[in-house]
Amino acid sequence: MPMTNAQIAEVLDRTVALTEPILDVLATVDPFGLKKWTHGPRHFLHVPTRPRDIASTALNVADWPGTKGWNALSMNGRADWWMHRIGGLGAIAAAFPSFFGVWLNRFSIGDFVSAANQALVAIAVGREYGITERSDQIAMLGSVIFGRTIDGSDVPHTESTPFPQSGRELAKAVLGGMWDIGRGLLDLRSEIGARPQAPKALRLVSMIPVIGAPADYVGERIALRHAVTATKEWIVDHPAAIRPVTD
Repeated sequence: MPMTNAQIAEVLDRTVALTEPILDVLATVDPFGLKKWTHGPRHFLHVPTRPRDIASTALNVADWPGTKGWNALSMNGRADWWMHRIGGLGAIAAAFPSFFGVWLNRFSIGDFVSAANQALVAIAVGREYGITERSDQIAMLGSVIFGRTIDGSDVPHTESTPFPQSGRELAKAVLGGMWDIGRGLLDLRSEIGARPQAPKALRLVSMIPVIGAPADYVGERIALRHAVTATKEWIVDHPAAIRPVTD
């Protein structure tokens, strides 16, 4: 039985509440103090040879948030970073079940991981453009992931729980948060098929063991790009939802 918009809004509210601290961790946490070494002349006047210099250079080349490379990115560049870097990792996770072909695909594990990945990236992209109010984030996800016009203003908002700042507990919190997002989206199993998806040909190939995984990965990247495009279009169509962006 199809879910009502109010029911979808409640699930998406929990999704946003779980996603926000994950994005905060990815954007701000620097447990080894490497990001500061990407700023200033000291970092760039010598060839990196020490482990600290090599690691900070790798972060900078990857344009990780908080590095000098990140600061040089435009707003569009930062939005695309979330799609390519973080979304790309999520696409690998979503495609992994296809390694086993139709036997594991029948459980739709990849579908829920894919939906969680698209939701995470859509919220991240939205934040870069100033979509930070919970009700607007819910409406944006409803449109992008499920093609629904959702009113998130009447939903009692779930409080986000800050994550630990470092150590094993931080890693457990991030992985646990991603699992909870996917598990929460199980409530929307009847609506999951409405999300941006891979081309039909790639979905068929994904049913074949082993070679299905790379085909599914390509398909997930295509679907993710569609989701990001839909996110940007939603933002253009809803300028009143944009809030000032601060670094």
